[in-house]
Amino acid sequence: MSAARILLIEDTPSQAELALAQLRALGYEVRHAATGREALAIAEAWRPEVALVDLGLPDMPGFAVMERLDGPAMV
Repeated sequence: MSAARILLIEDTPSQAELALAQLRALGYEVRHAATGREALAIAEAWRPEVALVDLGLPDMPGFAVMERLDGPAMV
């Protein structure tokens, strides 16, 4: 079975680095975006199974990003 694809959307570099390291250590395939627009572009091309979304992004609220992603969203 392949690892779940997770899109981490976090604009604070230190928090993103920590989360990326932890998720990868657990065997997940992870990509990172620091803005909502970047996250939407990655999600459209890569189709992650899970998105972990920071609600306070610099270019748009995290809730707006979740509304644009396909499928159910969890906060």
